[in-house]
Amino acid sequence: MPVGGAEDFAVAMQENLPAGCEVSFVCLRDPGVLGESLAKQGKDVPLVQSSTSKRWSPAGVMRLSRWLRDNRIDVVHSQTYHAHTYAIPAARLAACVSVLHQQKTLQDMPWRRRWTLRSLAHLATRVLALSDDMAADLRETFHLRSNSVRVIPNVVDPAQFFHAAERNRDHLGLPHGPLGGTVASLNSVKNHDATLEMAALLQKQGVRLQIVFIGEGNERNRLTEKIRDMGLAGMVKLVGNQRPVAPWMQSLDVMLLPSHWEGQPLALLQAVACGIPIIASKIDGNIAALGEGHPGLFAPGDIPEYANLVRKVLSEPTFVSTILQFQKLHPPPLASDVASRLYDIYQEILPRP
Repeated sequence: MPVGGAEDFAVAMQENLPAGCEVSFVCLRDPGVLGESLAKQGKDVPLVQSSTSKRWSPAGVMRLSRWLRDNRIDVVHSQTYHAHTYAIPAARLAACVSVLHQQKTLQDMPWRRRWTLRSLAHLATRVLALSDDMAADLRETFHLRSNSVRVIPNVVDPAQFFHAAERNRDHLGLPHGPLGGTVASLNSVKNHDATLEMAALLQKQGVRLQIVFIGEGNERNRLTEKIRDMGLAGMVKLVGNQRPVAPWMQSLDVMLLPSHWEGQPLALLQAVACGIPIIASKIDGNIAALGEGHPGLFAPGDIPEYANLVRKVLSEPTFVSTILQFQKLHPPPLASDVASRLYDIYQEILPRP
């Protein structure tokens, strides 16, 4: 099952695809939080075991291909690298059309994974990207035909993400007082070090800000050590993956995202929908989500400016109002509109009777 932004996208599409388009989820390792959520709704989420380890298994591809044929699946849509490695070849064996939905940057991707992803992209019927920049990167890096790559942006479900009347934190175990947070995986491209350095600088200036990191990843141990070494253990909390994420987002006073690279960050779109002021790095993906000229953007690596913008959010109500007014001018894409576009792509690639 997908996780993080891919999970939220899958749920939104399931609920908004046109009538007559039946959606089936399938697990390759374990149900995960999305599978558990669907099970609570009484929806069957089958497990087609791909492998008992992290090693790729041809037998797993065959099992998935058999399941696709038995369930008469027309379109196979995968959203994560692990899923791509099974779904795309299984779809070919089952004579299904396939959609490879790439939601992660190609930056710093190991060469073997890059080579595998390139092969799968050529095998897939269509490749989807979150933004125009990511689509161009995929075409150029993998030498894909222009019409084989389409842009489907991230979406926000307004039924879950909305402006809460008050910051309710007690049931989440979060502290009272100024609270900043980031919803992002714990990996190097998200640049969490900048947030820790920003917090340390504010602390030296007498500004105390609690910070919560919502997400999981391979940098957890290193970040935990750095938090301890910087004397921030009482200020920074790593809470791992959380679902549903909306209550955590609605608890924040300021959303922080100092990433080195983003495609189209779903967390920023969710923060906009929740009416949370955003401070983020001035990179193409964040600009695409927030709009050129957003007053909360800072140059990547400029820790003093990062700290200054956060301090202004905490101390200057007029600055917060300026950010929120700007964000209202750039509302996130509607799930219903994006689902309609996705359905058109499915229809386009299905074989003609």
